[in-house]
Amino acid sequence: MNAVRFSWTGRVPSVNEWTKIRVSSGRPIPYKTDAYQDYIDNIALTLIEAARGKRFRGYVDISLTAWLWKMRDTDNVIKPTIDAIAASGIIANDRLVRNITITREYIARDEPSRIEGEIREGVHAATS
Repeated sequence: MNAVRFSWTGRVPSVNEWTKIRVSSGRPIPYKTDAYQDYIDNIALTLIEAARGKRFRGYVDISLTAWLWKMRDTDNVIKPTIDAIAASGIIANDRLVRNITITREYIARDEPSRIEGEIREGVHAATS
């Protein structure tokens, strides 16, 4: 089975930290915050190192385990992590994610969050 496994420890940004709004010509324009972009960049670098040149050309299945303190929403890990997977170049586009599963483990508030994952080729997928 073709798979890429990764582990990352750090702070997962809350949903409130994903975007900010600025006004241009009287219109609100959302943009990614530095915290969100830093998360994406850090996970992407971790993935690039873990992949060792592997790229998936078709659909993928993703399994994640997230260690979060009790007040964090589990689903808030999914979007930025998939954005990071796409940013790493391991998959061409996040629309190629066929299935995603996430398991949550609880940690104390003062412990760092941790994300572990596995990206596997999905049905009719090819790798290079």
